Amino acid sequence: MRKGSKLLFFAVLFFSLIFLLSFVNAVEVIQFKNLPNTFTTNLSAFPVIGLTNGATAVRVNGERVFFEDYADSFFKIVKLSQGNNQVRLRVVKNGVASTFIKNINYDPNYSTSSHKVVYLNSVMGTSNIVVVDLSTKTYLGVIEGATAYGIFPAAEKVFIDVNGLGMVLNPSNNSISASPFGPYVRRVFFTHNNSKLFLDGDIYDGATLEKIGQLPPGPLWGSYLPAVSSDDSKIYFKNGYVTLADNNFHAVNYSASSRSIVGELAVTADDKYVIISSFDWAVGKVVLLNAVTGEKVKEFNNNRFQTDDYYGGHLPDYAGTVQLSSDGRFAFVGFSGNPIAPAWSHPIGGILTINLRTLREVSFFNLDDAETIKLISSTKMLSTYQKTNSYYGLALLGVEGPNFSKEVVFVCPDPQGFVYKPKFR
Repeated sequence: MRKGSKLLFFAVLFFSLIFLLSFVNAVEVIQFKNLPNTFTTNLSAFPVIGLTNGATAVRVNGERVFFEDYADSFFKIVKLSQGNNQVRLRVVKNGVASTFIKNINYDPNYSTSSHKVVYLNSVMGTSNIVVVDLSTKTYLGVIEGATAYGIFPAAEKVFIDVNGLGMVLNPSNNSISASPFGPYVRRVFFTHNNSKLFLDGDIYDGATLEKIGQLPPGPLWGSYLPAVSSDDSKIYFKNGYVTLADNNFHAVNYSASSRSIVGELAVTADDKYVIISSFDWAVGKVVLLNAVTGEKVKEFNNNRFQTDDYYGGHLPDYAGTVQLSSDGRFAFVGFSGNPIAPAWSHPIGGILTINLRTLREVSFFNLDDAETIKLISSTKMLSTYQKTNSYYGLALLGVEGPNFSKEVVFVCPDPQGFVYKPKFR
C-alpha cells in the first residue's frame, strides 16, 4: 500500500473510530420535544417537560410557562380529554421560535401490563408522581398531589398517597381506587417468595391479601425499609431482627452510631452481613456489621479525620439506597452528594460498589443526586439524577459487574425517589 493510501486509510479509520465511540458513549435525553409524534396513554394529565437551553420564553398550548424554579428545565401539566389531544410546545431562543406538536391519545383502557413503568415522585410546588414508560421511552402522564411508597408485584398493586389519603393503583392501567389496607401506608416490603406482604407493621397473606398478624413490638422504625433475609426467615431492623417462624424480636444493635440517620438497610445473600447506609452529621457512611452479633466489620465513609478502622474518606454526603447484585458479589450504594462541599473528591454524588468477598471498594461512579437506586436486572439500574448545576431526572444505567454507564435520562424536576413496576406478562 502506498504512503498516501496508508495515510488516507488510517485517517478514515481514526474518524470512524471517533464516530463510533461518540455514538456508543452518547446519552439519550428524553424530553417533550423528542417524544414520538403520536402515542397513547391511560392517564388524563400529561407533563410537558423540557430543557430551556437558554430559552427566553416557553408556551404550552399558548399559555406561558415559568421555569425559574427548576434549574434548566420547565414543567407544565396539561389536562387530556378522552380520545386524541394535540399538545403544542413553543420555545423562543435568541429571537427564534421553535414549535413541537404531539398527538396524545388518552385511552383509560390502554394496558401497560407488559411494560416496564416507573412511578417517579417529583416535587414541583406540590408532590406529584410522574409516570415514565421505560418500554416506549415516553412519559405516560402525571398523578397530581400524589406520592408512591411501594409495590407488591404479585398482586399488581402500587401503594400511593393522594392528597393525604392512602390509595391503591393498578399498574396495568393506572386506575386508582380506595385502599382496603387502611388510610396511611408508608413502608411496603414482602418476602422473596411473595408469601407475605408487610405494610408498616401489619402482615398480610401474599395470596389472599387478608391480614394475618402484626410484627411484634421492639423494632425501631424509621424512613428506611427493613430487610428480609434470603431464606425469608428473618426481617432485619436497625436494632435487631424478627424471626418469622415464631414472630419474636431479637435485639441486636446494628446502628453504626446513635446519631445516624439510616438511609437504607440490606442483608447479604448468605445472611452474613447487615449493611447500613447512613448520614451521621456530615459523615456519609456505609457500614457492614456481623448479622449475628452486630459487631462492625467494615466502614466506608467520607470522614478524613476518623482514626478507627475504616476505608474511604473520599465519599460524598447522604448515603441512600443499598442494592445487591443477583450473584451476591457486589453491594451498590447510592449517594446524593453535597455540592456545597467542593473540597471532597466526590461532592456531587454517585454509586459506590463494594466487593462483598474482599470487603473492598471496587469503584465509584460519579452521578449527582444518586440517592435512590434500583437494580431492575443484572445489567440495568435506575437512579435519581442531576446534571450538576443543571436539570434533574431519572437515569437508566447500564451495569457490567462493578462498572456503570449512562444510557437514557428522563428529564424531571426534583425527583424524590421512585417505585419500579416490571413487566407482568
